[in-house]
Amino acid sequence: MKRIYPLIVLLAMVPWASAWEPDLADSTCRVVADFGAKRGMGSGCCFAVDGRLVGILTNAHVVTSDSGQTARRVTCEFWSAGHLSRRLVATVVGVRRDATVDAAVLTIPLAAFGGRPPKAIPLDPTAVIRPGET
Repeated sequence: MKRIYPLIVLLAMVPWASAWEPDLADSTCRVVADFGAKRGMGSGCCFAVDGRLVGILTNAHVVTSDSGQTARRVTCEFWSAGHLSRRLVATVVGVRRDATVDAAVLTIPLAAFGGRPPKAIPLDPTAVIRPGET
């Protein structure tokens, strides 16, 4: 969680996702950001689970306003057994939003998952991901 690499996050949040890849479906989440009068919404994925925190990768434009202000409150809902979980409060710990990068890192306390954290989708920091690649 020390460095953000150029990438674009795009995940399809569909209830039947577990039919084609159960581990991936449980690692994706809906991200909702509250700016007061406005809300941002997007998708995210779990990329790290350690002894205290779960790391979530999403797009920066979901959790920041056009003026660069970070949302007052961010929540994540994960898929589990074909259903969305309750909303878990996330903390924005890193944002990069410019002409080439649109990424944000969120964390959620591991304890919030009640012993059932999502599996981390491994990211390869040596890989170069270009728009349109998966």
